[in-house]
Amino acid sequence: MFGELTHMITNETNREKADRRIPFNVFDIFYEILGNMHGDEIRIWFQDNELITYVSDNGFLPEDKKAICEKNSSGNNNMTVGHNGFGIRLVLDRILPEGDVFSTIYSLNDRKKGAIGHFSSTKPDEWLNFNENDQQYISKFNIKNHKKGTFFKIPLEYAYVLDFKENEDDIKLACNKYLSNKIADKEVKFYWNDHEQIVEKICKDEGCLVIDYSLGYDSINDQLSSTHKLPLILKINKINGNSDYDKECYNEYTQIRSIKKNTNNPCSFFTKFEDGQLRLNRCNDTVNCPFTKKNVAIVDGSQVVINGYLVTYKAIAKNLGGKTQAGNFTKIDNKYGGKPRFQNFVSKTTRQFSIPVDKTNIKPTNIGEHVLKFQSQIAQEFFSRKDNDKNKNKKTNITCLVTGDKMNISTKNYETRNSSQTILYSNTFIQKNNIDHCIVEEKKEKRNNFNNKTQKQEVGKYAKYESTLYKDCPYYDKDIERCPMCDCICSPSHKVAGHIQSDKNEGTTDIMNCLMICQRCNNCDTMLIPERVILRFGINHPITIRLEKYMIKTNKNHKDYFENYRQSMIPSDASTQSTP
Repeated sequence: MFGELTHMITNETNREKADRRIPFNVFDIFYEILGNMHGDEIRIWFQDNELITYVSDNGFLPEDKKAICEKNSSGNNNMTVGHNGFGIRLVLDRILPEGDVFSTIYSLNDRKKGAIGHFSSTKPDEWLNFNENDQQYISKFNIKNHKKGTFFKIPLEYAYVLDFKENEDDIKLACNKYLSNKIADKEVKFYWNDHEQIVEKICKDEGCLVIDYSLGYDSINDQLSSTHKLPLILKINKINGNSDYDKECYNEYTQIRSIKKNTNNPCSFFTKFEDGQLRLNRCNDTVNCPFTKKNVAIVDGSQVVINGYLVTYKAIAKNLGGKTQAGNFTKIDNKYGGKPRFQNFVSKTTRQFSIPVDKTNIKPTNIGEHVLKFQSQIAQEFFSRKDNDKNKNKKTNITCLVTGDKMNISTKNYETRNSSQTILYSNTFIQKNNIDHCIVEEKKEKRNNFNNKTQKQEVGKYAKYESTLYKDCPYYDKDIERCPMCDCICSPSHKVAGHIQSDKNEGTTDIMNCLMICQRCNNCDTMLIPERVILRFGINHPITIRLEKYMIKTNKNHKDYFENYRQSMIPSDASTQSTP
């Protein structure tokens, strides 16, 4: 029916017009230039309307010389961020002055030079030898070895000269961020106009949680259909370099489409499609961070790292919570105890992100969004345990000062002694000891705990009612479970069974006295849970109201405490006043 089919022909004129409509800002330009560099010395000069770069690589190899003259061709880019060889050509076409103007590439290793112009211009076909003028020009620049590396001289369109001058400080900061891991690890020395840049890591090594992971599915089929419905699984291979990690704290396999549904048992046939590494840390000292002085949006969140380079100009904040348009994390300190400084080390062929030509606009795919949610969840649990461990190692001495009708408390985490007398104050119940001053000391005592069956039943009850309790809450996420006492994110596997009436005060170990709460809230062992929540948040706070509703729905012990408290707030003579 049909004759022999021929290949489609590209209209290069229209293709070039389309390419020139791809949006590029100054940061895209410099990230693309840096993305083609790999060496232990990188230098950038901006002078005399020219941008000049140097990297101490092996010069231009034969495949590099061929690729730079072709669109969508790559040379030896295994250790760089370059993907298909198109980005650097797009940059040069964009920033060169109009007309027959060329950038010059000097390959120092073999003393050869080539010229790259706009899309329609690449010459010469053969690379030429250096002449005396080339030698003199290169010798003016302060580089360690004039016989090794690649030297680029790029004339600039006047509009870009102005743009670069106006944004030079921000551009330099962006380049420092891009190279920050390499600079801090002393793998690269980076110079801006001959001034060496000293940069610390954004995600510091100290206190960092490092997770080596694989992504895959529970299937023996490694050629799954794109429409398959198998849940995405993240397998933890190592924690902080150790494959023999605590599997009580970290599930080896996690179904990350729904963080609630963690699988503790090995998959039958785990088939991976990608490896990566997460580095999760937080920053409490934002005042002295050079990046946050300019723009917190470039550091607060999760960075995409390819071959050690931070390729996203702005950190990804999606699924991490608390982000505002100004780039600030508002409620985030309640989640992580600091600003999130996360990094996800992936390959150039990752399925977690869509990597366009302008790499600063990398976006997470559906898979990447699930991994971001996993980062948030596991970071919160890690930092919560870390902070709890610090608190446990501290001896808590708290002085309650009772003066008139007010009580001033020096800290939130405290414990009261037994007393037969309860005094009602403006918005709290307190236990009165020795009139004006009571010194309370935290003690650890062995107590009667709930059995596993009771704990599982309580987990199921809370899961049943959670969506109802958070019905009008704007930040509610059905895949994220929270502590009913403080509202912090806490997965069922990291909750502990708390006594509504403490064991010390003869509380029972049946389900009517059980509430699954976070470890931090479980520190208060003698105070009734309703009393503790009212003392902390007040009777009309949403957390208090949700807890009351849950305790009433599940017929918990002391469910009437909240209403009794409200009644006690009514003046004693109010009920005796007649209606006029």
